[in-house]
Amino acid sequence: MLADDVQKFDTLYVSPLTRATQTADIITAGMGLRSVTLPSLREIDLYSFQGLLKGEGKARYGDAWGMWQKQADAFAIDDHAPVRELWYRASLAWQDILSDKEPPEKAVMVVAHNAVNQALLGSALGLPPRYFRRLLQSNAATSVLDFQPGPTEASAPRVTLDRLNQSPGRPYAADAGGRPPCGRLVLVRHAATDADSKGLLLGSRDEPLSGLGSVQAGKVAEFLLDMKVHSVMTSPARRCLSTAQLVAQLQVEASRSGSSLAAGSQASKPPRVLVMPELRNLEMGVWEGQSMRMVADRGGLPAAAATAAAGAAGPAVDPESAGASAGLEDLGEFWYRTAAAWNKLLDAVDHNGGSNVVVVCHAATAAALASHCLQLGPEGLPLMRFDAAGVSIIDFPDGARSGGVMRCLNYTAHLGRWAVPITRDDMDMVCGIDGCF
Repeated sequence: MLADDVQKFDTLYVSPLTRATQTADIITAGMGLRSVTLPSLREIDLYSFQGLLKGEGKARYGDAWGMWQKQADAFAIDDHAPVRELWYRASLAWQDILSDKEPPEKAVMVVAHNAVNQALLGSALGLPPRYFRRLLQSNAATSVLDFQPGPTEASAPRVTLDRLNQSPGRPYAADAGGRPPCGRLVLVRHAATDADSKGLLLGSRDEPLSGLGSVQAGKVAEFLLDMKVHSVMTSPARRCLSTAQLVAQLQVEASRSGSSLAAGSQASKPPRVLVMPELRNLEMGVWEGQSMRMVADRGGLPAAAATAAAGAAGPAVDPESAGASAGLEDLGEFWYRTAAAWNKLLDAVDHNGGSNVVVVCHAATAAALASHCLQLGPEGLPLMRFDAAGVSIIDFPDGARSGGVMRCLNYTAHLGRWAVPITRDDMDMVCGIDGCF
């Protein structure tokens, strides 16, 4: 999975534990990559719990073991708080990595462990220790964070989660780790359109799939064949509806043919395709059909609207009022309708004691739904990237109303030759609510 990307990395940061160093040696064999061992990247310290089987831990420690299982961020043992210590260690690791000026602009690889990788992701995104076990990490899987400089030298970098838990095999396979879900929500960004290839903002424009998009939609449908899909919810836009219909159609065809890929589904009803108006894209007004790069160069949608409203040498204009005058959808209204969509989707996941629901929508909508899952506000929207035909999976181990676990985000390995590289070249176009949707 990293074979085509290894040469693009400048530095390797690795945990001192043998299983991590062996993994790093295999990945980077013969590359001569600069390597730095960071003690802060070692796996979580569990003190008296370390080395115990689950049954032994429960028998010896009772309530403390239960706390570790159900509320890990508050768990304490031997006068230590392991998860909170881990988050602190992750912050130290980031200080070492981001302050390393050799070379000044770089792609770095970090090879570490399940728990500490969760802490690295969480601390970089500004998520506190209570998000432990909410961002799944499987063996040999890859997660990608993009760092862009802030507006001033003293500013913190802007961080975007480009990929989460992209594993070599299907991320929803039974052996992919994590607790088995009662229900599952699969977020799919619609496949490609001609506007995508031209770098244009679509917003509410109703553009169909391109030839490449039709191929990508088929690959999404094939990727989901091993999962019994109970219903498919879609935005009314043609690019979404076409993708959704292909997912449902392939589930039906596999069932009719008795395919082993859909084993056990022959006696089940085909998945329903339901259009949800609440899943429509963020409306971008006069910026629809415009170049993403142009909008990004002007500081994102709100800032670009303010610049246009003021004129090149005009007075300062409030971005919110300028956005309204340019037809840009109010972010509060967008957040409200995606919250309504989220609640409807949770009801669908809870249907019949637990269902697998596929949602085909847009990057902005998917970012909002993921933010609702993680109980973030609108500030969570720029934190995640969603590429065309990318798949994100949310598991609900304890039911839809008990919190979701991000199994993967923006998974594109199923797209084969069209999979998004781990080290992408378009870093200047990292997405956020302020420019790339």
